[in-house]
Amino acid sequence: VTPAPIEQALAVERASADVLANAGFRAGFRRLSRDLASYAAERGGISHVIALPFFAIGGAQLTAANFARVIADSGRGCVLIAADRTIAAEPPAGIEGALMLDFSDYFPDADGVARVELLFAALRFIRPQVFHAINSEVAWRLLIGSGDRVRAFARVFGAIFAFQFDWKTRQKVGYAATFLRPAFPHIDGLITDNQRFADDAIKEYDLKRERVKFHVVYNASDAVSEETRRQAEASLGDLPERIGRAGRLQVLWAGRLDAEKRPELLLATAHACPDMDFHVYGARVVDNELAVQFQGLGNVYMQGPYTLAQEVLSRREHHVMMFTSRWEGLANVLIEFGALGLPIVAATVGGVGELITDSTGYAVGERPVADDYVVALRAVKASPATAARKAAKLLALVNERHSSASFAASVAQIPGYLG
Repeated sequence: VTPAPIEQALAVERASADVLANAGFRAGFRRLSRDLASYAAERGGISHVIALPFFAIGGAQLTAANFARVIADSGRGCVLIAADRTIAAEPPAGIEGALMLDFSDYFPDADGVARVELLFAALRFIRPQVFHAINSEVAWRLLIGSGDRVRAFARVFGAIFAFQFDWKTRQKVGYAATFLRPAFPHIDGLITDNQRFADDAIKEYDLKRERVKFHVVYNASDAVSEETRRQAEASLGDLPERIGRAGRLQVLWAGRLDAEKRPELLLATAHACPDMDFHVYGARVVDNELAVQFQGLGNVYMQGPYTLAQEVLSRREHHVMMFTSRWEGLANVLIEFGALGLPIVAATVGGVGELITDSTGYAVGERPVADDYVVALRAVKASPATAARKAAKLLALVNERHSSASFAASVAQIPGYLG
């Protein structure tokens, strides 16, 4: 689908008179429409628009990038819009064949209400075949308020990956709790990266008759490749010898150091295992009291943020990964390190249990305590050959299910997504 000619943008503006009566928004919309038309002329049209909250390294952008690559590889035009806000200090990495637009570049003064209307105006100008909302509050509010108007010209898909919880009250919060039920009648499909969320959402909102609208697409990881697999197999081959020679087990923890990821559980485990070293990769702990406690442990090493799992493993020896979280979809960090041949001890919250089981790793349940991790880590130390066998099974699963080819095949099975 090719966007309307530039002059027809004026008709869209008249249809959105309330928001585009603002001279700044009107000027921004003209620039936006020119950029869209230029890209459409280059690609032969725009078939898909994907809305994200912002551009930044993280799960939402990884998922959007994977979908955009499949769309671009099929010869279609795809536009990714950061609809909610800007948080990245540097421009995001481009996606070959796709156009990435940040609304803040065109409408820097727009609040959330205005951004909903501006997104609608942009969609009417583009008239894509498919509109896909991924973790964008602006997009979800548009679908709740005007979803049927969007569906007049596009098939509409949403993406939600997990139920989130307030860690103090245990009440459901976040995208699923806020948007799924009211938006559900206005979407053609709900895409998620794990079966657990689909099953839980169907039960929670009594959507058994709507099960056909749920689509599980296991995410792909750039860490999955033939070369990486060979390197991982070689690493697993000598893992028992390396653990036996090391003396102290080298434990890796990677992720956001916030309350959702249970850093206090990491702290308690490290305290209970003075004979092991814990290498922590992630942003600084926000909680000052916890930060002081981390600094007070001689076997915890704060390594700072990281970008790639391969980069982490190239820095120093790691024998096992420890994963803690209060809630989760199917964490990409587990796929990435699993693809590199690292044994994993993990809380099986959300969809994690679809990756880490007693066969592929060390599953410590949905509400583990520090002792559960201590027992699992000591099992790795006591029987590294068993740890290597489990990690080899995880490696096989990741390569089979989380490759780009598997992802593309799953997307092709979604009715109406690619045509």
